[in-house]
Amino acid sequence: MAHDRVPGDEERHTGSLVTNRVLLTLLVAALLGVVLLPFASMAPNRLMSGQAVGVTAAMLSWQWLALAGLAGILTACALSRPFPAG
Repeated sequence: MAHDRVPGDEERHTGSLVTNRVLLTLLVAALLGVVLLPFASMAPNRLMSGQAVGVTAAMLSWQWLALAGLAGILTACALSRPFPAG
């Protein structure tokens, strides 16, 4: 009974490691945005343009751990097999 197949399972199984490509793509895009894009602008006053500050400069160590944990959970979800319906 442990090896029962769900109808249509042969078409869905491609043999690749990634089972949810959309989630993995969104995860990579979000991580690239967090690391590479500016988060805030530091200026002496509102009239002068400031310097862009990234999230990497603004985050504390526990926030980095939380971000890494969330990224790990989302990566595991993207790589895990879906549960069969029923």
